[in-house]
Amino acid sequence: WVMYVGIPEETVKLCFFLPFLPFLLRNGSASKAALTAGCVGLGFAFDENLGYFSETGGAVAVGRFVTANFMHIALTGIIGERLYELVRSRFHTATDFLVAFIGVAAAHGLYDFSSTDSARSLGVDMLGIVILALAARLYLGRLRPEDLAMRRRTISSTSVFCIGSALMTGAAILLAVDQADSMKGAVSALRQTVAILPVSLIYIREFREL
Repeated sequence: WVMYVGIPEETVKLCFFLPFLPFLLRNGSASKAALTAGCVGLGFAFDENLGYFSETGGAVAVGRFVTANFMHIALTGIIGERLYELVRSRFHTATDFLVAFIGVAAAHGLYDFSSTDSARSLGVDMLGIVILALAARLYLGRLRPEDLAMRRRTISSTSVFCIGSALMTGAAILLAVDQADSMKGAVSALRQTVAILPVSLIYIREFREL
């Protein structure tokens, strides 16, 4: 899972992040580098989601919104910010970058492994939630602007997350009902929503705005 999923996928996402580095280096903001890399991870997740949605329907959209999607955003954001610091320091932080890359690749592989039958039989299927919580702590802290004045002008992350989640849930329910042609689709989507509530609370806590 680490060698054949974590390392290849994180390497590919870093390659797509590289073209943004010259602009980010001129700007000189580590938080913007983390945000840009996170957007690259989201683009990768979007492409990956198309396959899942075509196979299992739109009911899984809510669950993936705060789990697998965020994992791609956070892990690519973390390693992208480390790559930015590596180039800005003229490769003096090479050790930090290598440690971060190995850690991100391992986290990616272990997260995917935690959803398999093998992980459930070993009793380590909760490992994915632990990795999500650690990723949230490491990544969301990097998004806070360095400039205090900029922080005061930033829109509340909590409100964006809650409103976005509500809109996503509503859209997923409508799509699930349309695909199933019955209210069973709505029940499936609502179950997904209830299942990811603990994960949502982890993110709200890490926003540190309440």
